[in-house]
Amino acid sequence: MSNPGAIHDPCFSAAWLEERLKLIWFQLKTALLTRDTRYIRSAIAPEVLNRLLGEGPDSDGFITVPSRGAVLRLTLSDITVRDGMEHLRCSMTTKSRRMQLNPQTGATKWLDKRDVVCEETWSLRRPAGTQTPPEETAFDTHCEGCGAAVVLYRDTTCPFCKAFIKVPDFTWTVCEIDVKRTR
Repeated sequence: MSNPGAIHDPCFSAAWLEERLKLIWFQLKTALLTRDTRYIRSAIAPEVLNRLLGEGPDSDGFITVPSRGAVLRLTLSDITVRDGMEHLRCSMTTKSRRMQLNPQTGATKWLDKRDVVCEETWSLRRPAGTQTPPEETAFDTHCEGCGAAVVLYRDTTCPFCKAFIKVPDFTWTVCEIDVKRTR
């Protein structure tokens, strides 16, 4: 894909967005396993996150969690504008493994070592005309762990309590996720 946002957003980078989406995919799978959503709340629409959290284990009592090499392929479509929002679709081929979850204890164990390959389509949106901050932009933010004021340039851990701090530079919101298992 070319740089679809370059017309009005000079700092938009398809490569940066692809890497960011791979990270968000992994953080989402981890959050679904641990039920700790604090690091992905700003990137995924609440209704999508609530739907995914509500799904929980499948009918056999299994949950799917990321395995190594989780996102095999990622393709972005061109940005379209409608209703005052920019829309972007992302197609991913992902690889995960199935684990068995004990709902009473929360303990997990590998079901088997076979990979589950899925085709995922994510829809993203942001207000029309949104500008991606330059990579060197510094952000004033607060640590969710201890409340300390910090200035950062990229995702890092808090220098005081070591909690993860996400730079608030992801201007897109994942507003829909469709997953189809291929094998």
